[in-house]
Amino acid sequence: MTVKAHLKWEGPALAKRVRKAEMIGVNQTMARCVTMAKGLVRVDTSALQGSLRMEPAVPFGGGVRGRWGSFDINYALWQEIGTSKMSAKPYLRPSADFEYGLLGARIRRAFQGMR
Repeated sequence: MTVKAHLKWEGPALAKRVRKAEMIGVNQTMARCVTMAKGLVRVDTSALQGSLRMEPAVPFGGGVRGRWGSFDINYALWQEIGTSKMSAKPYLRPSADFEYGLLGARIRRAFQGMR
């Protein structure tokens, strides 16, 4: 007895869904990082706090890339790591340490929601 089966390969459509889920997960993660960092940053004039933002994820190589942080305050790094005259007050790293671990679950939920 011969059984014939047909397989319709939908690889490109699947890859497109995966990429979209990656972008959703990365954007959600960066948004959460920005929110958390704004709550952790030392506030003197609120300029640094107000400068924290994200640039939405875009396709890059075999995945996606997004950026978040302060893009226009020249002392942002020194607040994070400290100087010889000022102690560090980390706000970016703790946000990333907490939120990045949740990225995989966010991508998975986004992918499952596309069905």
